[in-house]
Amino acid sequence: FGDHTTYRVSGAYLIPISGGELKLRGAYGTGFRAPSLYEIAYNNGPWGNGVALDAEESDGYDLAVSWYGDSGLYLEAVYFDQTIDQEIYFDLVTSSGYLQGGDDSSSSGVELIASWPVLESLSLTGNYTYNDTENADGDTRSRRPEHQANLGVSWRGLEGRLSLGLNARLAREAQDTDGEPLDDYEVLDINASFELLKGLELYGRVENALDEDYVEVRNYNTSGAAAYAGVRYTF
Repeated sequence: FGDHTTYRVSGAYLIPISGGELKLRGAYGTGFRAPSLYEIAYNNGPWGNGVALDAEESDGYDLAVSWYGDSGLYLEAVYFDQTIDQEIYFDLVTSSGYLQGGDDSSSSGVELIASWPVLESLSLTGNYTYNDTENADGDTRSRRPEHQANLGVSWRGLEGRLSLGLNARLAREAQDTDGEPLDDYEVLDINASFELLKGLELYGRVENALDEDYVEVRNYNTSGAAAYAGVRYTF
């Protein structure tokens, strides 16, 4: 697919304010992705459509404002905009294999991020993303939730030897390649660790603790409730 040069420029400006610091920043960049060997081989295989793929090219920018408080509070708001030319996507509805959009695909939206040390031993983190997408045909891009959010709670006790964490994530308003909506879902994960001795740690986690039945790609399973435990030694 020949040579391609990409570039990125960015800048930031800091404004000291009583009680913290305000940061303004922005970035613009370009990208390039040749089709993978798998994508090429699938299209040329016995079940493929025989379509010859070209490379994707993209450009995008983001603008953000951040607040760093002396108390440890962190807040950030980001606006992003990305355009992809000739996006490669898999289509099993009208064609068996990978196709490319004849026009630009785009994603734009807002991301909000926060981190708050409520107490010396307790902290909250969270983020929310609104993503407005459009493919080359003017429809919503496949499998990109319009709303995504994460919320985390962590606690440390016993002089820092015990750590407990709770993380929740949710997705709303995504659709599959055929335009049918994917189910909304919420998933809860739990993790814990305990320092038995200096350098010796016992840890564990439970993923999808509420055994949520959800899918991100139709006909591809996701794990139900699953527990993991281990011992870690560092020296």
